[in-house]
Amino acid sequence: MNQPRAENAGQKRLAIVCAVIAVIGAGYALWSGSPSSPVLRKDATRLSNRVYLLGRLSPSVAYAIDTSEGLVLVDSGLEPDCRSLLAQLRQLGLDPARLKKILLTHAHVDHVLGAMYLRRLTGATVHAGRRDCDILRAGGPPDAMFSTFEMPGVETHPTEIDVELQGGESIVLGDCRFEVIATPGHTPGSLCFLLRADGQRVLFSGDTISSMTGNLGTYAAYLAPRYRADAADYLASFRKLAALTAPDLLLPGHPQLAQAEAIGDPLKVNSAAIMPRQWQELTDRGIAEMQELVDRFTADGADFLDGVPRELLPGLFYLGDFDGSACYLLDRQGRLLLFNTPGGPGLAGFLEQRLEKIDRDLDAVAAILLTSCSPEATVALPSLLRKVGCPVVISRAGRAVLESRVPPGTRFVVLEDSAETSDPVDISPVRGIPLEGRGLAPAAYRFEWQGRQVLVSGELPTNPDSRQAMQELVEILRGPRGDPSTYGFSLSRLARIKPDLWLPARPLHGQNANLYDQRWQSVIEQNRDAIRYATER
Repeated sequence: MNQPRAENAGQKRLAIVCAVIAVIGAGYALWSGSPSSPVLRKDATRLSNRVYLLGRLSPSVAYAIDTSEGLVLVDSGLEPDCRSLLAQLRQLGLDPARLKKILLTHAHVDHVLGAMYLRRLTGATVHAGRRDCDILRAGGPPDAMFSTFEMPGVETHPTEIDVELQGGESIVLGDCRFEVIATPGHTPGSLCFLLRADGQRVLFSGDTISSMTGNLGTYAAYLAPRYRADAADYLASFRKLAALTAPDLLLPGHPQLAQAEAIGDPLKVNSAAIMPRQWQELTDRGIAEMQELVDRFTADGADFLDGVPRELLPGLFYLGDFDGSACYLLDRQGRLLLFNTPGGPGLAGFLEQRLEKIDRDLDAVAAILLTSCSPEATVALPSLLRKVGCPVVISRAGRAVLESRVPPGTRFVVLEDSAETSDPVDISPVRGIPLEGRGLAPAAYRFEWQGRQVLVSGELPTNPDSRQAMQELVEILRGPRGDPSTYGFSLSRLARIKPDLWLPARPLHGQNANLYDQRWQSVIEQNRDAIRYATER
């Protein structure tokens, strides 16, 4: 007799739960689909009474502000994005012909290359940070405008700047006023724009704060000087922003970076609304990160392998690049160890010039240590040996490759045999590591110097900071020049080293020689990922 009542009660509870879910869902749908909702999406969205997001500009976004006297646009995307940008304006009921001002947050291609097209189309004036204007007007150099991002098919062009901004100005159009805040760091001329309208404070942060929950844009401060970012400037900018009253809406340059977290969860949205506590946490995070980086650069000397010769540690030198490959030198009380011999016959003259600047002599080179025996890595070796006549340190496989290509009588130090040789060449404290899996007789060298663990390597492992380089690695491992199994074995040998300085034969993007935190483990793991991709069927 009690069973029907129990079933009936259960059905009532289920009905109540379903009703609650329906109410929540309807409320969410009403809120997120309302004409004005501060949710950052990939599509065109009205964020407030007069502020609109223009998405799908790949990889950035732009923002339109509807004033009583016309439209203001913050950033412009790439030139090919302009058709989408104009279509989104019309979709939102905004007339592109009313565009009056284009405010550029910084001189990276994904934020600025559409500005000239829109300027010609509408007659709008273009405003940009003074310290970025030379780059914008010249349309380069590429490193300055692309940073380290690889965007095949995208070509730069000059952008006319009508108004140069240095920070502290007010830009007024109709009933809207924008305060210009200089925030150098991501680029020298980076700007934020603070709009006060309809009782709200809206901050357009560009890539100074490129995402609310993802990367702040600080990646740039870790790069070589040619990319124009600066950690100390960035630190000062975060402190300046931290001193501001928290904005009501924060509109970053790449809000989609945080959208992956919202996929599959309709209640976890990427909102532009920000609370004072969130603002403090965000700026505190930026301050802490940049303070740590400034301290590290001060301690380590910001040892970028960017073509500029420098002493990395006392007696350990980066001599610069020759034909795209790096040369390194270790001075052991006047006996010099030279790592790598890239390029053609001009290498000897290059080395003599670089050694003279550090008061060293090419004749003092006691051994040449090779990280690869490929033709491009050793084409200069025969002519250099005729001038220097020192031993060559290679793996056993490398000796078989080089014996017929070097001057007769060249002495080889074979890594696998050096411990058994009766008259070994002294290369201490360096220890060689024969490797396999990519290229021709690869090798690496490790040593402790001035209390730091140093690794000199060839193309193994690959720096994962380049998508193109990693794609190339996958193709090599799938072809005759690579072997996934032995490449993985080589990675396991290198994973045990945990170097403080990594000196590759081909530094990527002028990378910093110093390895921080878990960087080396990340390099190894991403190379292992490449093996998995290469062996997928």
